[in-house]
Amino acid sequence: MKYYQFKGLAETQEVFDEWRHLYNHQRPHEGIGMKRPIDRYKTSHVKFPEKLPEIVYEKSDEVRKVQKNGAIEFKGKALFIGEHLYGEMVGVRPTETDGVFNVFYAKNRINKVNLKK
Repeated sequence: MKYYQFKGLAETQEVFDEWRHLYNHQRPHEGIGMKRPIDRYKTSHVKFPEKLPEIVYEKSDEVRKVQKNGAIEFKGKALFIGEHLYGEMVGVRPTETDGVFNVFYAKNRINKVNLKK
């Protein structure tokens, strides 16, 4: 196995760019019928917005901001959500079971917590 001792970010980027070209343009992949990824790539015609729309939660949700440690404060408890959502707002929504809540990021349920445990 070959290890690199990079001199800085510019050299790191250069080596990565070479690897990415080899991986996508030259090297066939068994998982796609021995084709190269470039042979399967299609440009998307979907326009990506300059700014994503603000996430709107249901009125019954209690909205919390994910802290640097990946947790939110809810009903006196720290609930781990995930560091990847640091700075994002999540909605905590009650379920039909007393003490059990679903945690949502946008429209996706990302966690279920039981405060009685």
